[in-house]
Amino acid sequence: MDAKLRTTCHIAAFIALVIAVPGSVRAEPGDGLRSGNLQLSPGVMLGTGFDTNLFYGSGSEEIRQAPMGILEPRLKIATIEPTNFDLAFNGAVGWTQYFSLQEDAVTRQSGLSSALSGSGTLNPRGNLSLRLSNHFLRTNETPSSSSDDSVNRIWNRSGVVLGFHPGGRVLESHLSYNYTVYRHNLYTNLDRGSHGLGWRSSWKFLPKTALVADATYSIVGYRGAQADDAERIVKVNSTPLRLLGGVNGLLTNRLGAKLMAGYAWGFYDAGDSFQGVVGLAEGYYGFGSHGMNNRLRIGYEYNFRDSPISNYYTFHRVFGGYEQGLMNNRLRLGLETETQIRDYRYAGGGVRLPTANGGEVETPNSVNDLSVGVRASAGYQLSAWWNAELSYRFGTNFTDDQIRVFEQSGDIEPSQIILREFVRHHIMFQTTFTY
Repeated sequence: MDAKLRTTCHIAAFIALVIAVPGSVRAEPGDGLRSGNLQLSPGVMLGTGFDTNLFYGSGSEEIRQAPMGILEPRLKIATIEPTNFDLAFNGAVGWTQYFSLQEDAVTRQSGLSSALSGSGTLNPRGNLSLRLSNHFLRTNETPSSSSDDSVNRIWNRSGVVLGFHPGGRVLESHLSYNYTVYRHNLYTNLDRGSHGLGWRSSWKFLPKTALVADATYSIVGYRGAQADDAERIVKVNSTPLRLLGGVNGLLTNRLGAKLMAGYAWGFYDAGDSFQGVVGLAEGYYGFGSHGMNNRLRIGYEYNFRDSPISNYYTFHRVFGGYEQGLMNNRLRLGLETETQIRDYRYAGGGVRLPTANGGEVETPNSVNDLSVGVRASAGYQLSAWWNAELSYRFGTNFTDDQIRVFEQSGDIEPSQIILREFVRHHIMFQTTFTY
């Protein structure tokens, strides 16, 4: 089944769920539609915004600005009283439209995105539980240079979790397995599948504070991993293992922390492979009335991830956030910040990636990023069924790395040189209606 057929099937299933509501069920707007022990909440989000740097350009001649509009139907299904079985579903299928009177490349970035997530849990309140889940994501993103092709990634994860949590849930353990599929419409050498095994156990030594142990093991296989082409990046299969332990929960009535540290191995079949200490430290503080969910948080993480241009990259991530409710929680203010220092590990450099139009792009000899992102938002609940939000996002990458673009495979001189440094502003207003 190809990507277009899979997407069509997901859209059809989503629409069927939206319309398959018993006609006799009645409810007030904002309360959802109830049928037996299920509550269905259909809705729609309408949005408009402006992007100051659609293709992540670094010079005035490369920067493309564009207004945009979004239409996104949504559906949420939840079990009202989960006793023996708990069903949960969240779905959204949206169309993003970019507008331009001058460039077709801008309007051709318009496209479909979707996020569908569902799970069913047997015996959720018992000593032994079983949860089946599936998460599907299709993105519609702009590429890093002006192009008629938008970036569409398809990600799907199916999983099962067996939970053991005896009386009081002081001691809990979870065994999990998942299979993940990733597809990229432009760079097929990034297509992969992975099996994931996990074990997580916690012991509450205080009512809301626990010691935690976590282990994950994955088997990652790329579709083109057996190819042999010295001029192009060939992704390498791996079996990464991470072992972490720590504490998670409240330290005082308002102060909480999540402190996790451990060791990880990349176990790549060839080339560089990660091995070292990894960790996460996050602290948060609740202020004001407990019912308002006001919170300040700050944290740091060091870890590694698979890279599209190498085996992996390591990253230092510093993040923080603020969230506060005002006017009896009808007005919500939020601020999120994140800074990442990424170091891409690969030997040689100057390697080439094929493009969908028969050309190639060449990576720099070394790649290091210093990226900064900020998101600020203000949301207001006008009624039980109507919400409005104004948001602003800022993103930048401080780097002098260059990417060379070749019009034809095998060309010696590049047709274009792209700087990876960029500054991007995005402002968005959206309103959501939920029945």
